[in-house]
This record gives sequence, structure tokens and C-alpha cells, in this order.
Amino acid sequence: MAHSEKASLVLSALVIAGLVGCGGSDQNTQPQTPASTDTTMTTGAQTPGTPAPSEQGQYGAANPSTYNQSGAEKAAPSQSPSQTSTGTWGANPSANPSGAAAGTAPDTSSNAITDDQIAAVTSNANSGEVDQAKEITKKTKNGKVRTFAQHMITDHGANYKAQLELEKKFNITPKENEISRQVQSDGKTILTSLQAATGADADKQYIEAQIREHQTLLDTLDNKLIPNAKNGDLKAFLQKTRDKVADHLKMAKDVQATLK
Repeated sequence: MAHSEKASLVLSALVIAGLVGCGGSDQNTQPQTPASTDTTMTTGAQTPGTPAPSEQGQYGAANPSTYNQSGAEKAAPSQSPSQTSTGTWGANPSANPSGAAAGTAPDTSSNAITDDQIAAVTSNANSGEVDQAKEITKKTKNGKVRTFAQHMITDHGANYKAQLELEKKFNITPKENEISRQVQSDGKTILTSLQAATGADADKQYIEAQIREHQTLLDTLDNKLIPNAKNGDLKAFLQKTRDKVADHLKMAKDVQATLK
């Protein structure tokens, strides 16, 4: 090949190489970094566990204290039972001044007893005492027990007659009630027991029963009958009866002290 041809080929190769280099990128130039749209790159990384502003708006809580450490929203505290009314007694102490049991209204019933009911109580007490005294006098050989029983027949018999006069004068009609029925039931039980007893055992049973009965009647007069009596004469009658019952109670205890 001629020298001129070789020179021409070399020149062409150099031109071609230069053209290619002009169209490519400069290998020594650093690639340009595109502008970042990540807010964390310009404002810094967010604190772990803190909701993003958009999340705060979603939960409706601008106060960080409403979130726990994991970033979750804290549950609202449960309301105390005392702050709400459940519609039943006892749910809220301030709503139940009477102290009634839950679900029930307070008891407003009256404990008063009428004059007619009072008359039934004393009438049954007098009848029971006389019947028991008559029974023990049939079998006792103890002089003190017999004397006591005679007092019961006389005193309660007289009280019964005085009450009848009072009832007639003031148009009082004995009306049975819980107390009078209990007095009658207790009297019949004692009488039945006395009928089956004999000797010293009968004496002891009778006197023990008299102590129980007179103590109960005394308490009933003090707490129920006298305070609730409306008629003035009836109240005075009950007070005299009360004094006699107290005397009988003392007598019965004295007799009991002599029994073996």
C-alpha cells in the first residue's frame, strides 16, 4: 500500500474517534443529582412514634399526650359508674339517700298500729294469761306457783273487763293483726305444753313461760302500743296495764328463784 493511503486511513480513524467522543458524556463529570422532593431530606428524619401532621389531623388529636409510645392513639378512659345513672337504686350513692337495695324503691310503709289493732293485742294477751294460770292451778303443788297463778287470773281477768268497757265507750273494735296473732299463737303453744307437763316440770315450764311472755308484752307496750295509741283514755289504760305487767314480771322472777 502506498504511504499516502496509510496516512489517509489514520486520519479518518482519528476523525471518527473524535466525532464519537464529542457526542458522548464526559467521563470526568459527576452526574447531576435531581432535586429531592422528600421532606425528610430537608427537614431531617421524623422522631419515631410521632404521627405525621396529616395523621394528627386524622385522629383529631393535636396533643402528643393522646398517643402512646408506639405512636398509636391512646384509648379514651372509661367513664366512672358514679358519673352516670344506670336507672337503679344504689348505682350512684348520692342518688340513693335511703340506702335501699339496688333495683328497689325505699320502704315508705308505716309501722303505726291503730287503736282497734292495739285492743286485739291486749285482749289476746289477757285471755292467754288467764287460760295458762287456770291450767297450772289444776296440777301444781307448789304454793308460790299457785299464788302467782291466782294473781294472773285476777289481774288479767280484771284488765280484760276494763278493756271491754273502754271498747264499748269509745266504739273500739279489736282488729286482729300480726302482733295480736303472734301473741295468741304463743299463748296456745304454752298452754299445750303445760297440759302435757306434770309435777315440778310443769311449774318450771309455767314460770319460765310467764317471764318470757311478760317481758315480750312489756316491750310491745313500750315500743308499739303506748306510742301509737290515739285515744287518750286508751293510752292511759295501756300505761296502767304496763305497770301491772312490770309487777308480774318481777313476781315471776322471784318465784323462779325459789324453784329447783
